[in-house]
Amino acid sequence: MRPEFQHYDPKTLQTVFNLLLIVQVVFGIIVWYLIYDSADFYFDYTQLLHLATPSTALALNFWGNVVYKNGFEKIDDDETLIDRLLRLQRAQITRFTLTEAATFLLFVMAVILDNNLFLILGIINIFYFLTLRPKIISFNSDSI
Repeated sequence: MRPEFQHYDPKTLQTVFNLLLIVQVVFGIIVWYLIYDSADFYFDYTQLLHLATPSTALALNFWGNVVYKNGFEKIDDDETLIDRLLRLQRAQITRFTLTEAATFLLFVMAVILDNNLFLILGIINIFYFLTLRPKIISFNSDSI
């Protein structure tokens, strides 16, 4: 039995996605403004942070995909359609936030290390985030 305040709105997921995207882009612009004239572009494989940061970002993206796939696998046949859709929506939002966390990690490390490489990797992660754009599923004739 689920609480009465939970309901499925197909546009909620799109709204959450758009807000998270705007936050990432604005944070990226701020980081670019902070380091655009003073930062170098280099990768030093002898420094642990230069290896750990991209690895952690990839791990967060991978973990988001695993959580999303587990959301599909945990759907029971006994659940109502609304409960199934809410479970998938929660899994998708979790995937979005883990991908956004990877982007923020890369941007923060760009500022800390004063390195444009991590800024570029963060921008690439935003493009990956764009590939996760949800399709709005509606059960009436005006689906987008």
